[in-house]
Amino acid sequence: MTGTPGRLMVVQHLSPDRMWGYTRIREPFEIFVFAFDVEPERYTDIRVPDGELLDWGWFTLGEGVKRMDVTNAALLTAAFRVAGGELPCAYLEDDQLL
Repeated sequence: MTGTPGRLMVVQHLSPDRMWGYTRIREPFEIFVFAFDVEPERYTDIRVPDGELLDWGWFTLGEGVKRMDVTNAALLTAAFRVAGGELPCAYLEDDQLL
């Protein structure tokens, strides 16, 4: 699927020498989350490289964060807050909303 990313929703800075999911990162890392609207009839067009996902599904926020590591759960929670209009954009450092 191709398209143009929408607005910037979340930026996260991860400090060096820490765990990110199941991997230790040695260098600082920046993660950017952009909006990308997909019409329901196009859901089957979404493709990712083999081995990229451990699992996937459609979940509520509460169900989703239970299935994620701390870093991805913080990103998803912040993105929901931005999408809901609570924040214009979210900035996190090491999983903490600032």
